[in-house]
Amino acid sequence: MSSVTEDRINCNVRSSKSAKFSDVFVRVFIAVSADS
Repeated sequence: MSSVTEDRINCNVRSSKSAKFSDVFVRVFIAVSADS
């Protein structure tokens, strides 16, 4: 049961990291678009 919980936590951490990365990417893309 603990292994399943760890897997879920790892999955949540990965998804949150990817979400933050995509959010930063979108912000940079918007900034570049605004400059040009």
